[in-house]
Amino acid sequence: MDVAGENVTILAAGLTLAFLIYIYVSHGLKGALIKTYQSIMQGERPHASYYLNYALGNGEVFLLITIVKLIFMAIVLSPLAGLYFLVLNGSGNILVNVVFVLFGLFLVFLMEFPFSFAYISAALDERGVIYAIKQGFKFVIKKNIGALGLFFIYAISWVFLLIPLLQIASFLALYPLTYTSLIVAYRDFGSGVSRAPAPISRKAPQAKFAKKPQRQRRKEEYFDDYSSPA
Repeated sequence: MDVAGENVTILAAGLTLAFLIYIYVSHGLKGALIKTYQSIMQGERPHASYYLNYALGNGEVFLLITIVKLIFMAIVLSPLAGLYFLVLNGSGNILVNVVFVLFGLFLVFLMEFPFSFAYISAALDERGVIYAIKQGFKFVIKKNIGALGLFFIYAISWVFLLIPLLQIASFLALYPLTYTSLIVAYRDFGSGVSRAPAPISRKAPQAKFAKKPQRQRRKEEYFDDYSSPA
């Protein structure tokens, strides 16, 4: 292999490694961002070093959720793609193409819905990939319409991030507000922690009344000592 070929190989390997590191860290930062929003809601001051360490140490969890999501989307969208290319032969009809594209985007939107809450569960519950995905689907099934409305608003804010004139306002205000709403909705759902009120103890009143006869006995013993003949 000549020098030029070796340089191309080294460059390709370096770019591949850099891309994998970027994918890993960016997914870890997704969880760190959820942690940041949670800390702000709790009135805590977020520390950049902690969340950077969190992103570097937990990127694989969020990356695995994304991999499962992509596999799930591929399985669901495969029949639609097969229908379009094999049955309709890539129809040149503009209306048919628009319908297929819109229907495909709608399916992607619906599939993205539970996995968005899976990311939140992974950050808040910290109980692994499988548990997070189960919680995401469980939340969607329990909350359905209400959660779908929140997610729709969040999706709009995400689209605004792609529009040059609106991306700054969305990034600073609309996106954090809508994503925080998703976190609050999931946290109220349970976040894997029982929120049942602590049971009221019924022993305290019994203890209070139990002391009464004891004081009465001491009082009677006191008078008995003075009333007894010498």
